[in-house]
Amino acid sequence: MGRLIIVIFIAIITGLYVQCAAPAQLNGFVHKGSVDSAIKQLNTEKKLGKKRVLYISSGGGEVGAGLELYAYILDPKNRDITCVAIEAQSMAFFILQACTVRLATPNAVLMTHNIRANFEGAQLKDLKQLVKEIDEIEAIIYPFIAKRMGLKTREDLESLHRLAKGNYVIDPVNAKNLGIIDGVVELDFKLVQ
Repeated sequence: MGRLIIVIFIAIITGLYVQCAAPAQLNGFVHKGSVDSAIKQLNTEKKLGKKRVLYISSGGGEVGAGLELYAYILDPKNRDITCVAIEAQSMAFFILQACTVRLATPNAVLMTHNIRANFEGAQLKDLKQLVKEIDEIEAIIYPFIAKRMGLKTREDLESLHRLAKGNYVIDPVNAKNLGIIDGVVELDFKLVQ
């Protein structure tokens, strides 16, 4: 009888935990830890049979970590992920573009820009390597974002950046009209913990 009560108690606690579990989130600076946490949360949602939604509230961050989450989302096993942007700037904007369904809240901040690097204290040989790495990253990022935005070429996206002097900030309604996102949604604050 005692074991039965313990099993029932565990089942109740587990059930409450599942119902109260926070949705997948990418908050703050994009780095290895935040990406690993988001992937873990998305995997948990998948195991629980829940609709996978990634809430993004980030001003950007590390390219390498962002590319890891980008690759995870684009994996054919993960093509069911919906992203909801509260703030998606820089690398977070790029991650948003990888999602199957891209949504934003009415007051979301959406921003993309040209790739930037810190050259402080770098030697000339280091700069050459850094420029090579930037070119390799641009070869991945620009064509992908241009395709998701419905732009025909990398040059279209680069001209968009030039018009914005390197930063392109857009409101969600215009972002939808331009194909940057798929819709504007109200955020149910009961879900975010």
